[in-house]
Amino acid sequence: MTLSSGTGTLSGTTTKTTVDSIATFDDLSINVTGAKQLTASSTGLTSGVSSTFSINPSGTPTKVVFIQQPTTTTAGQTISPSVTVQLKDESNVNVASSGVTITLSLTSGTGTLSGTLSQVTSSGGLATFNDLSINLAGSKEITATSSGLTSDVSASFTINAASASKLIFVQQPSNVSAGSAISPSITVQLADQYGNGLLTSGVNVTMSLSSGAGTLSGTLTQATVSGVATFNDLSINVAGSKQLTAASSGLTSAVSNSFTVSAGAFTKLQLLVPGETASPGSPSGKTGTPSSRTAGTAFTVTVNAVDANWNIVSSVTDVVGITSNDANASLPANAALVSGTKTFSVTLKTAGSKTLTATDISDGSKTANTSPSITVNAGAFTKLQLLVPGETAAPGSATGKTGSPTAQTAGTAFNITVNAVDANWNLVNTVTDVVNIASTDVNATLPSDDLLVAGTKTLSVTLKTAGSATLTASDVSDGSKTLNTSPSIAVSAGAFAKLQLLVPGETADPGSATGKTGTPSSQTVNVQFSVTVKAVDANWNQVSSTDVVGITSSDPAATLPANAAMVAGTQSYNVTFGTAGGQTLTATDITNGTRSPNTSPTITVNAAGTGTVTPASGASAVSADNVGGTWTALTGPIYTESTSGNAAVGTIILNAPTGFEFDTGGIAPTVLITRVGGTGNSSRNINGVASGTSAAVGSVTASQITFS
Repeated sequence: MTLSSGTGTLSGTTTKTTVDSIATFDDLSINVTGAKQLTASSTGLTSGVSSTFSINPSGTPTKVVFIQQPTTTTAGQTISPSVTVQLKDESNVNVASSGVTITLSLTSGTGTLSGTLSQVTSSGGLATFNDLSINLAGSKEITATSSGLTSDVSASFTINAASASKLIFVQQPSNVSAGSAISPSITVQLADQYGNGLLTSGVNVTMSLSSGAGTLSGTLTQATVSGVATFNDLSINVAGSKQLTAASSGLTSAVSNSFTVSAGAFTKLQLLVPGETASPGSPSGKTGTPSSRTAGTAFTVTVNAVDANWNIVSSVTDVVGITSNDANASLPANAALVSGTKTFSVTLKTAGSKTLTATDISDGSKTANTSPSITVNAGAFTKLQLLVPGETAAPGSATGKTGSPTAQTAGTAFNITVNAVDANWNLVNTVTDVVNIASTDVNATLPSDDLLVAGTKTLSVTLKTAGSATLTASDVSDGSKTLNTSPSIAVSAGAFAKLQLLVPGETADPGSATGKTGTPSSQTVNVQFSVTVKAVDANWNQVSSTDVVGITSSDPAATLPANAAMVAGTQSYNVTFGTAGGQTLTATDITNGTRSPNTSPTITVNAAGTGTVTPASGASAVSADNVGGTWTALTGPIYTESTSGNAAVGTIILNAPTGFEFDTGGIAPTVLITRVGGTGNSSRNINGVASGTSAAVGSVTASQITFS
């Protein structure tokens, strides 16, 4: 049996077998109202068409049925044609009932069913849903429900992804060490505006670091394969919290979840000086340049334990040491890092360009770090520095200089340098104070007080006295500045230039204008005295020489010594004047006439008297043979002062050979000095013993007695 006229569906058992040539159809129904005709057919027989009959509605719906099933469509787009749901009775006949609310919901598949989800039926019992859409791709089913009615589930249908609109991180970046590849590989999906993945290949996606410091390294642009771009070699060099951004032309970018980059393995030290700031991940690990320092002023430096990318490794507690190319610097003791870092106090003492180096004492395999050059300026002007030949300035050192003074030659000028310096002997080049030079050589030729120029001055000095001398520089402009005295300078005599003759009463004074002090003492006719001749330089300093010297006199009656050679530049000669009055002596170099002779000042010569030296009463006379065999009186000129009757101070030469001595075998002998031309005796001391008129004497080993 089939429905041959009218709409609807003929339901029930539509094929029957005849019984007694009659086929009975007892469960047929038609779901659509209206005029209908049925046709009965059997193979080989002429079909029969029924009379027209009507299907009338029952008037009571029992269920809802999808009439227009949802069709495959694109995510976010309206499902078309519109989905329709019909009220049906229990016989599956449409019920023409209006105003019944039917609601649709997404019951299979993910996503959101959007649009007007509840519609009321029309007069024919049909609800039409003309604005439905689903945002997520995939296989879906929709369920239609209405209060009190049996619901209906749609046939499965497909929602396809829309066109590419944005990027989505599928595999987010994970925590990683600085410089290491992020693992697992980061993946990014092409997606439509609803997040549905697309399978498109060949779309370039570029990755960048959008939050956190550092550099993202690796292959930053990858092409999609089946809609997915895979980044398998990305790394970041700076520790901290980070986010990545994936971008592609024409698509909305995607920002990753936050992740952490931690420091890598400890490989080296980082030294930061004032003016520098840590910059992990940069080539040098820092920014800025060292600020200038003042010599002698402490400042703080920081040492960090870092990885290959200059990130602090906070677990390190190694001991570190600080060194400098300033050999005079005050440096801290070695100390352990705390949480990978440590500050140290440093004092540079030498002006100029200096560096500092941090070294790992605990582990020598860790790379040391040296600072850039640090400009060290001199401190405040506190004192003067005096440099003599042989000395070299050594700023920053304890003494401020090296070397020792070289020997100088008397009378030869040499240069010295005076510097204005700070407490650590660094030149302060702004000082223009007036300085003075003094010396322990009172005969030296010294420069006039003079101004420093840019903190320094070279001055000429001539030392004139052989031996040792010092020089002292003092600040005339500001007495509060500390003066500076040189070490002892050895001064040697100059070239042999002339002779010096010293007579009794004169004393050598090397280096002075005249070369001596004092005035000649008076002499007595016929009384021998000694003079000294020296070989000297232009400034009266004795030099070594063996030249032969001759002595001449203005007294033609004088008894003069034979010419004789000097020994080591000096020689004594005996002279006896024969003429009273004012006389002079002259020493002349016989060997070399180019040497200047030297003439004494005028010497007063007194007239001679006579007297005797006799034993005292009871003495056994005077031995003539030194053994007491022969006794005789010794006579000789006893020089007296006619006004006082006292023997002249000096040595009296007796007329006896060497070896005569007073006899000590009997009563102690005395020497009696008898006044000539008058009465009374001399009261001079004899051989250091107070005499009165006479004095006991012991042995006289030469033919002379000394009166004083």
